[in-house]
Amino acid sequence: MFKKITAIILALSAILCSIPVYAADGAKYIALGDSIASGYALSHPETQSYPALFSNAHQMKYENLAVPGKTSQELLDELKNDTYDLSGASVITVSIGSNDIMKPMINAIAKELGVDPEKEDDINKAILDRIEFIKKYEKLETLKGRVKRIEALFIDNADFYAICDNTSQVMIPQIAAEIRKKNPSAQIIFTNYYNPFKNKILVVPLSDSSQGEYAVGNRIQPYIDRLNKGLAASDDYKFADVYAAFTSSRYVNANIDMREPNVSFDPHPTALGHRAIYLAVNDVYTPEPQFRYGDANGDGMLDASDAAETLQKVLKENYVLGLEKKTADWKKYLDVDASGSLEASDAADIMQKVLKENYIFRAEK
Repeated sequence: MFKKITAIILALSAILCSIPVYAADGAKYIALGDSIASGYALSHPETQSYPALFSNAHQMKYENLAVPGKTSQELLDELKNDTYDLSGASVITVSIGSNDIMKPMINAIAKELGVDPEKEDDINKAILDRIEFIKKYEKLETLKGRVKRIEALFIDNADFYAICDNTSQVMIPQIAAEIRKKNPSAQIIFTNYYNPFKNKILVVPLSDSSQGEYAVGNRIQPYIDRLNKGLAASDDYKFADVYAAFTSSRYVNANIDMREPNVSFDPHPTALGHRAIYLAVNDVYTPEPQFRYGDANGDGMLDASDAAETLQKVLKENYVLGLEKKTADWKKYLDVDASGSLEASDAADIMQKVLKENYIFRAEK
C-alpha cells in the first residue's frame, strides 16, 4: 500500500503546479527566569509583565515559568533535570543572573550592618529597620564609619567581578545550550542587565542637622558593565538590550532617599519598565515565517513533493523534513487529518489538496 501511494505521489509531482502559502497561527512562547520575568511587584503581572505584553502583541500561546529569587545555577540545574517541557515553543525568553550578583551584594551590606541574611524573610525591610536602629543608638561617627566600610565593599571587589564573569561567560552559554537541546528550533532571547539604582543617590539622615549622600548607582555600575560586556554574541541566541532601554527613573521601584516616606530598595521594574523590556525584546525578535498545513519541505508552496516528503517521514522516522528544520510545530502542520499522529493518510490528504485546491484539511476546520 505504501509503495503504491509513493508511486502515485512521485508520478504527479513533476506536473502539478505550486499553490501559495496561507498564514497559520498558534505559535507558543515560554518565559524563563527570575522575578523580573515573573512580573514581581506589579499589580497585574498577568497583563503588565513583559512576557505578557510580548505574547499579546504576537498573539502567542503563553507560559510564564519564571520564579522570583532564581539564580542562573538553579535554572541550569532545572533544565538539566528536565523540570520544564520546552518542546513546541517557537520563542523562549530568559531573564536570569541578576540574583547571582545582587544577593551577595545585599548580604554583604546586611552583615556590615549587623543583620544575618539567613534569618530574615524580608532582607530589605531588615536592612531599613537596622539603619533606623543604628541612627538612634549609635554615635554619629560610628554610623559614618559603617557607611564608609559599606562603600569600600564595592570598590573593585574581586569576588563580585568573579561572580559577574561566571554568570555572563559560563552560566548563560550553558543555559542556552540546555534550552537548545530541548528545543532545536526556537528563538532564544536573553535580556541583559540594567542598573536599578542608576543616577540614584542614597540619602541617609544622620542627625537633625546632617545627612550622608552616597552614589549607590555609581558604586554598582562597574559590575553591571562587567556583566553586560561578558555576554558574547551567538548565532544560537540573542540579547535584548534592556540596559540601553532603561532611560528613566520611573522604570524601577527603587527610591533610596531616606528623607522621603516611600523609601524602597526594590530593584524591580515598574509597569513602564516592563514595557521598556518588552520593546527591547521585540527589537531583536524575528517573527517566525507562517507555514501552510501540508507544506512538508517548508518552501512556502504546496505540491506533490510535500506529500512525498510526508510519506517519507512516515516510512522512515529519522528522515528530516525541510519544515522540521524551520519550526518546532512541524507535526501540527503535517497531521492534516487531526488524528494525533503522522500517517500515510496525511500524505494522501496532502495529495488531495494539491489536486483540489478547495479541499479543506480536517486540521483547518
